[in-house]
Amino acid sequence: SKERTTPFGDLVYKIYPTTTHIDFEITIKDNIDKDIYIDFFYCEYNGLTIAVKERLCYKLRLKLKELGTGYYIYLDGRIKCIENNTNIINYFVQIEKGSNNFKKVASLIKNEYGLVEFPASGVGFNRYGINDKGGDSKDEKVGKGDHYLLPSTAAALFGVINEISNKGWEIHFGDMSSENGSDPWQKGGFHHAGHGHKGKRVGLDIDFRYLNTNGTSFQGENTSKNFDKKKNELVFELAYKYGFRKNYATGMSEYTKYGVIPTVGGHYDHGHLGLSNINVEIVSELNIKIIK
Repeated sequence: SKERTTPFGDLVYKIYPTTTHIDFEITIKDNIDKDIYIDFFYCEYNGLTIAVKERLCYKLRLKLKELGTGYYIYLDGRIKCIENNTNIINYFVQIEKGSNNFKKVASLIKNEYGLVEFPASGVGFNRYGINDKGGDSKDEKVGKGDHYLLPSTAAALFGVINEISNKGWEIHFGDMSSENGSDPWQKGGFHHAGHGHKGKRVGLDIDFRYLNTNGTSFQGENTSKNFDKKKNELVFELAYKYGFRKNYATGMSEYTKYGVIPTVGGHYDHGHLGLSNINVEIVSELNIKIIK
C-alpha cells in the first residue's frame, strides 16, 4: 500500500495477474469547483502500445453538489439533512445562532450496516478505553470496534460537542455500538449491554466520562470532589436539546429534567446518553455558506 497526493493529476497503480483486489481511500479536503472523475481501467503493455480493454473500464463521478450534502446541525437543536446517493456523510455545525454560516467538522463513511465510525478524537472530544475486537459471544455475533453510531446520532453528538468545545471544554467518549450494531464485546471482556440491545438500540447510545472542574473528562465518580455538578448538568442539558433523552447518571436526581434516570446503577463513574427524540428534517437544498 502507498499514499500519494495528486491534486488534479493522475495516480496510477500497477497491478499483476496475481492481484486479487485493491483497497484505496480518497479524501477530499477542500471544495473543488469542478466535478471529480476517477477512472478504473486495465491495460496491457507490450513495449510499444497500451491497449485499454473497455469491458474492464469503470468511471466514478463525484458531483460537486454531493460535496455539500449531509447533516447541518443548528445551535437550537434542529438538524437538517441533504441526502445523496453515496456512503459519504458530511457534517456541518452552525457557527452562530441565527446565522447561515456553517463549518464542516467531519466526513464519515457509512458501512454495510448503515453505521458510521465516530472519530476517536477531534476538537473538544477524545476517547477512552480499549477498542473491542468483537467475536462470537454467547448472546450475539459481535462486530469489531465500539465507536459506531447511526449517521443521525453522530449528527446530534457533533451538535453537543460543538457547544462543549466552544466553552473550551473536552469530553471523552467510551462505548457506543460495534460495527454491526451489536453491544461491543471481545473475548475475555464483559458483554456491555445497552449499546445495541440485540437490534433494538443500534447506534443510539454513548458513554462518556464526567467533566471535572476544569471542564475536561476525568476517570472518577460523580461523588468525587473533581466532579463539577454544573458543567455535567450542562452536558445533559445540551444532549437533551439534540435528542438524547434516555440518559443515565446514577444518583444524580438533579438531572431528571434532562432525561436522566438516576436510579439506573453502574453509572457513578460515567454518564450515558441515549438518543430517543431527534429532530431531523430532510431538505433538498439550504441557503447556507460553508466557512473554512
